[in-house]
Amino acid sequence: MSRAVAQWAILAARCAASISGITVDSAGRVYFTDWIKNKLWSIDPSGAVSVIGDRHTHHLRQDNHGVLYGENATLDGSVVSLWKMPTPGSFEDVIPPAARDQRPVYQGGPFLLEADGSIVTVRNCELWRISNGHAVKLAGDDCGERAWTNDVLRFAHLHGTLAAGPEGSFYFTDARTVRRIASDGSVSTLQGAAAKLFGDPLPGEFRFNRALGLDVDSAGKIYVADSREGVKILDSGLIAWLQTSERGWSPSGIAVHDGAIFVVENRPDYLKPLAPIIGNPRVRRIAADGSSTVLFTVRNSPLAIGSAILLLGAILAVITVTWRCMRKLNREGSLHIQGCGNISI
Repeated sequence: MSRAVAQWAILAARCAASISGITVDSAGRVYFTDWIKNKLWSIDPSGAVSVIGDRHTHHLRQDNHGVLYGENATLDGSVVSLWKMPTPGSFEDVIPPAARDQRPVYQGGPFLLEADGSIVTVRNCELWRISNGHAVKLAGDDCGERAWTNDVLRFAHLHGTLAAGPEGSFYFTDARTVRRIASDGSVSTLQGAAAKLFGDPLPGEFRFNRALGLDVDSAGKIYVADSREGVKILDSGLIAWLQTSERGWSPSGIAVHDGAIFVVENRPDYLKPLAPIIGNPRVRRIAADGSSTVLFTVRNSPLAIGSAILLLGAILAVITVTWRCMRKLNREGSLHIQGCGNISI
């Protein structure tokens, strides 16, 4: 049993990967996704919190009019759609639900909206623009089905994030890196060296743990939510820490608004079984002076919390009884269990 526990601990440490989208409108209202419970939440400037929709969504965006956009995906990612929300709770399909092999361009995952309504998205290790039903390739090299079979590429497709930069550029969290795509389609590291849109960091290039959230402010500074580590700033190719993660929380999404940074955080994988009791996700605001405030933590209803506690207690009881029985079996060589007869070794 100890070997199984050790293997679980190693897996949990390696797989702490999740993403919740977050965006802030011009009035300072915060929107974020809870992809575990399939909820969309809003926090208004007064602090009032409400659920505005039910969708399994990771990436969340707004257009120039403040209309929310997001992808709706099945849990296995086989079917996705792109929706918009003209009013709270009202969903309209922008790209209808379709299986991955039936959607030639939009395949779910990261996307962004341009001023004219065009959608920029990633497909098979390439960057594409969808406008008025037509798609144009902007950058990258086609990697075909490897985008969904290779662990690194698949992670980047599902959990990478796109952000718009100055002078028509884009930035993309490419698994362990952040890459810059110029308006002419050329891809480079933040230090200016030529690179591929997808791939491991080059020598001398900064390597993130899991660069999930990404946003760029008006001055061109890049803010990264690095899973299990914290929020980092990239400026002129140099990196600095803004804030490290609190124990038991992992930053997944980030949005910059009016000089403040808003971060949505999820529990690391090893704490997800306890999420109904301890809460998940939460939204944190980091002010310009570096001070931090937790705006809201999603918690389950008392009934759900009570059920989770009872379930956890039952699991611990079974483990305890099993452990004691195995000790007695090892010590005495036989064990009588009512209804099951004798067990011997």
